[in-house]
Amino acid sequence: MIALILLGRILLGRILLVERHQAGLIHYLKHLLSNRADAEELAQQAFLNAYVSLRQFRGESTFRSWVRSIATRKAFDLFRHRKVRSHSSHSNLDDVDVPAASIPQEDRETLDAIRAAMAGLSFIDSEILTMRYLEQMDLDEISRTLKLGGSATRMRLSRARQAFQSSYAGVTGG
Repeated sequence: MIALILLGRILLGRILLVERHQAGLIHYLKHLLSNRADAEELAQQAFLNAYVSLRQFRGESTFRSWVRSIATRKAFDLFRHRKVRSHSSHSNLDDVDVPAASIPQEDRETLDAIRAAMAGLSFIDSEILTMRYLEQMDLDEISRTLKLGGSATRMRLSRARQAFQSSYAGVTGG
């Protein structure tokens, strides 16, 4: 009887972990993949991998960072497997909840240019820019998620910013 109670508590704890982090993980993956169905599928796979590997979780990072790193690797594997780079395959700024009618025409044009510039980036550049500016993750959390040192994270972010600036200039003619 006690074993069943303990088993129930363990399962409940794991269910609560999924419920706490699932929406944020799906939102993050949706920005990377531009496809909600793929994002949900990869989130489910990431949680399953996390569940199977829970004993290996050392607590050096938050559970959120750990499961995001699993999901990020799965997203990268999906990109590598598909070898497809469409104009919307990297970042989906359409998910920003702002009614189109409330955005002035000039701002809509800027948003479209940003979307096009993001689409021209590599997965690695798009990934770190999404983490930093859309997900508003701090550099330490990005480092933990990507399993990089602090200076490597700053360098990758700097290079991604430069790539974005170049891509944006190409899109806008500036």
